[in-house]
Amino acid sequence: KESSAPGPDTIHPKVLKECAANLALPLFLIFRHSLDSGNLPLDWKLAHVTPIYKKGVKSDPLNYRPISLTSVPCKVMERLVKNKIMDHLESNNLLSKHQHGFRSRRSCLTQLLEYFQEIHDFLDASDPVDAVYLDCKKAFDTVPHKR
Repeated sequence: KESSAPGPDTIHPKVLKECAANLALPLFLIFRHSLDSGNLPLDWKLAHVTPIYKKGVKSDPLNYRPISLTSVPCKVMERLVKNKIMDHLESNNLLSKHQHGFRSRRSCLTQLLEYFQEIHDFLDASDPVDAVYLDCKKAFDTVPHKR
């Protein structure tokens, strides 16, 4: 993402995008070496941890969550590896059909639709339906992106 903040190496995503033609081969060589050797460049293992205010009383540390600003080139490599793994899992049907999170063309909405369809099917068949709902406090809080 071009709007991402740079990590400790101070390489901004806009630099990678604007210099993509010149950086593609050097980055490819670094990625290939990292994958072959199992080692990352040391700078890629560092992160700037920053507290981000969520909501509530600003003096309460529980109303903040940490984010780690890591190396943008490392994030690019991570995304490439993730995409390759997901392609393998998807093409070999290694994920449950019920897995909706972190998959393309699936979402919370598709999970809810599947869930409601299943309840509807049970009720149509006059089968009993039990459901348990949990609300984990602050588990899915959002962070305001405007500062």
